[in-house]
Amino acid sequence: MQTKIEHGIMIEKSGKVLVNGVEFINMLKALKRENVVLQKMSSFLQIRQGKTVLSVKTIAGQDLPKFPTKEEKSSIKFDGAVLKDAFSKIAVAIDSNSPKYEITGGLISISNDGVKFVSTDTKRLIFVEESGSFENIEELEMILPKTAIIEIPKLFGGNIEFFYDSDSLVIENENLYFFTRLINGKYPNWKRIVPETFNSEYKFSIKNSIESVKTISMIAPEISVEMNGENVILETLEDGSSKTKGSTEFEVDFEFEEPIRVGLNTKFILDAFSVFRGDEVHFGFNESNRPFLLTEGNTKVVVMPINL
Repeated sequence: MQTKIEHGIMIEKSGKVLVNGVEFINMLKALKRENVVLQKMSSFLQIRQGKTVLSVKTIAGQDLPKFPTKEEKSSIKFDGAVLKDAFSKIAVAIDSNSPKYEITGGLISISNDGVKFVSTDTKRLIFVEESGSFENIEELEMILPKTAIIEIPKLFGGNIEFFYDSDSLVIENENLYFFTRLINGKYPNWKRIVPETFNSEYKFSIKNSIESVKTISMIAPEISVEMNGENVILETLEDGSSKTKGSTEFEVDFEFEEPIRVGLNTKFILDAFSVFRGDEVHFGFNESNRPFLLTEGNTKVVVMPINL
């Protein structure tokens, strides 16, 4: 990434120097929000403010990699608000440490019926659907690293134009240049994981669900959820070694057609609820050992249950 600053600067002698970005930023954070003087002194960049002098060692300029440019790259435009919302949702389920390299990032999949943003860590899967068409693009898939998915919405506002090829992605505006390597490889066939039909379907209050899961998660990370009559009962799992146990429940305004019991990881459920923006979530269920689907608006979350 590179940025350009044109205002509030007085240059006495032009030049360039390469330093460790993290060290340089940490030094600036340690200073007051006042003017600073930057000066190259031998093999160091000196930062002066009043009587304070800080120095960071320079790096040989030839060590700076050549940045890719947007020339000869294809381009695609996204609504900035849509991109920011989708990226914030799928970032939740990306495991950047996964041994499966392709799922250490998030997938953008474009087809004739719109765009899908997808992420999975094999224990849950999140995807966000946006309808619409893209000029001159019939099908496209790219996998962005998690860091890029987190940083792009922070750096760019308004409509965002991607310049891309098979290896890299470039975004730039008047003051900022950003590029990232794309993750090579084929993203897993995530569609086959998403259940399309259900034995049972219900709607729950997101607020009531979050409050109950948060309460029981303070006791144990893994719980059983029993849905029976007009009640949803959450209980800690008994493993023989635990010194604590607990339960909580909330009522629903309908009656379950038949009892349902499923084991859950509370973190995965709370993460799922965190990406929803509405008041109710649709719950699609088949069997206690099969993935179930939570849907709210244009966002779907597939969750793998745990064995009871």
